[in-house]
Amino acid sequence: MKKAYGCIRWGSRDREASKAQRRVMEVEIAVMVVSMVSYGLAHASVDFGLGWFFGWVLAFPTPGGIALRG
Repeated sequence: MKKAYGCIRWGSRDREASKAQRRVMEVEIAVMVVSMVSYGLAHASVDFGLGWFFGWVLAFPTPGGIALRG
């Protein structure tokens, strides 16, 4: 009986260890994604700014938006 209890305890420890390892992998993936996104945003910030500006101009009936829409 004691041995079975020991196996159950070790099994739960293995499960906890695998969950912890999975969490570590998820954090590593999240860090990689954030670093890639921040690198991409650093290079695409000008494009994003221009796109946001022209999207704003075209979305509302301003003289510039009317002229650009033709």
